[in-house]
Amino acid sequence: MLPQKVEDSLITEILEEAPSASDDTREGVESATGQLEVLRALGDTLKSGNHSPPPPWIDNAAREYMEHTFLDLSRVCFPNIVLPGECKQTDMMASVVQCIGHMCQQRRTQPWLRFGLGLVATKDQLGLLRADAMGLEECIFKKNTGRGIIETVRLALGIMLATEPEQGVHPSVGFREKEIPSVVGSAVTTGSDLPESSRDEPPRKRSRTDAGSSVSIPRPAKYRYKEVNFITLDHQPRTFSRDPPLPAKGRTRYYVKYLLQDHGSLVGRCTRIWCVYREVLGADKSKLTTLHNIPATTPVYIGPYALKFYYADVRSEAYKHDILGVAVEKKVKHVLLPTQAWYTGRVLETLRGLKSGEVPKGLKKTDLKDREEIMMISPFKRTLAQFATAGEFYGALIGALKGIQSLEKAGIIHGDISMGNIVLNSEDYPASQPAVNYINVDGTLAAFVRRDFVDLGADGGLHDLDMAAFIPANVPIEPREPISKLREAVARPRSMPPPPAPLLPPNPERSSNLAFRTGTTPFMSIPVLTGGHNSVYDDMQSLFFVHYLSLFSFDTPAPNCYPEAPTTRIPPWPAKCNEWAVGQGMKMSHLGGSKKVFFQHERNPWSMTAKLKCLEFWKDKNTGRLDAGHYLVLKVFWDELWEYVGDDDARVRRWTATPSNVLENLENAVEYVMKTGDLDDHASRASLSSHRLNGDV
Repeated sequence: MLPQKVEDSLITEILEEAPSASDDTREGVESATGQLEVLRALGDTLKSGNHSPPPPWIDNAAREYMEHTFLDLSRVCFPNIVLPGECKQTDMMASVVQCIGHMCQQRRTQPWLRFGLGLVATKDQLGLLRADAMGLEECIFKKNTGRGIIETVRLALGIMLATEPEQGVHPSVGFREKEIPSVVGSAVTTGSDLPESSRDEPPRKRSRTDAGSSVSIPRPAKYRYKEVNFITLDHQPRTFSRDPPLPAKGRTRYYVKYLLQDHGSLVGRCTRIWCVYREVLGADKSKLTTLHNIPATTPVYIGPYALKFYYADVRSEAYKHDILGVAVEKKVKHVLLPTQAWYTGRVLETLRGLKSGEVPKGLKKTDLKDREEIMMISPFKRTLAQFATAGEFYGALIGALKGIQSLEKAGIIHGDISMGNIVLNSEDYPASQPAVNYINVDGTLAAFVRRDFVDLGADGGLHDLDMAAFIPANVPIEPREPISKLREAVARPRSMPPPPAPLLPPNPERSSNLAFRTGTTPFMSIPVLTGGHNSVYDDMQSLFFVHYLSLFSFDTPAPNCYPEAPTTRIPPWPAKCNEWAVGQGMKMSHLGGSKKVFFQHERNPWSMTAKLKCLEFWKDKNTGRLDAGHYLVLKVFWDELWEYVGDDDARVRRWTATPSNVLENLENAVEYVMKTGDLDDHASRASLSSHRLNGDV
């Protein structure tokens, strides 16, 4: 228990947090529309007075805006841009920086790009940027010289004559056209009539408009854009399951329902995941048409599956030692493994046109971080964000712990546990959805058949072994920082970040030129952030951070829509969490120090923040604070990872923590809470008050 004065001050501090700011992505768009409005108003003014008529292009631009159903800048301009660019008067560096921003926007809306191109210019210079999984290249030359004029002409011709693959479009994708109304009902979605933010969305800024202006430009009738329709893979895949292998010749075609995940990265892994259905042909199609009474001439697709594209670092442990193959061979449980994978070649050869082993002029082989493009297919499952009940949520956490335990037995560390890498086992379709759906595909009615259920052996589990590694034979021991250091960190002014922990000596089993930190920043363990090497303990700590941040991420579950696109939106986290979860501009070691103070100091700021800032789903409606049952499970998990030392109330890492011990105690806590009473039944929660663990709720 904290002293009352200390607890009161901490409560006040947490409750008085300023709301998180959000970026205004519409401002630039609306300024472009505003300029058009000003031009139209100017034209009307010139017509009404004794002035010369305005240039024809002003009227033409305004008329085109009013009459043509073109692409709205606020949403669908970037999906159709072929080559973004930026021009400055003299500052080429500023042009490059802004052009990279445009390329990022293009990449976020065009997940089918293998690389991005950008054009930069000043009054004296012209240049081309190119970004792929390996990095960013640039070529800048003066355009006021003889050689520069020739290069300018060559560049212009190249842009005009470039084919889609030469513009970066992936050769395996085909497109379909989409269009949606610009206004839903009577609600305007952009401009000064932007509706209020919903409860689970960050606040949005409104455009700055002149209150005295009466100029009104009608909105376009519809938005037009394109999205991926089919993905066709021509190579023979590597098969990880006992399912019949795909034919050695021919192709495998997948119909794309929607894009599930894309971080829009220009470089690096560039992960994209689609929900897809596989086209069924030959004898397999005959079996399905007979089983489901489908007309023989009807195209048949089976699914849902998750098709993942990413670029693997060829020097990573997961790639070099084929950890995925090891996991399949050792029959790892409670981990969703792919059934097939396509390896399409290294970036140096397929995108940059170099021969095997060749290095670009002026670079050393160690300077390059070559990657190989890999496509993987696996059964499509719901992620943690789509849990339906508290029981399913805790079942998924327990299943993930079982996955960590099974990987440990196989000698593997996951290395990237996050909300997105935890999947739910059940595949509950809405009651209204039949086993066979008929959907119009390119003007033809096609049958979509459910695949067989894939059981993880628990309510949930892990997936994605892209960042996995083997458990090293000798793990360096993390130096135990005195508890007094934690007190000093809390007393230090907020403007001063905590000092970085000393880095551990490099692990001789790991390549010295590889970054040893892996994971998603908010969920990375404290030892890894402060310089340690990954271990099984770090996987467990990452899972705890998933549990903790879920209190601020997931509110009342949305209705089940599997396998359709999820609608869950994560609201902004509390400012106290962002200090260690986001920390823009801060070093990893500083984030680790902030996280250590937050979770290990005797004031327990983690506890008070959870109680006061959790979302409605996790609250006791009688007290308005974190429900006693939810807190009990969270506290048990916390107790299993950190322990008291001596008479001090601060905590340090529990070195005896193992997946089996943590799993046993967490299962007991969840079972107790469930037996005591439904977490949604507030009347039954009173019995929990006599069973609190090391603190009150």
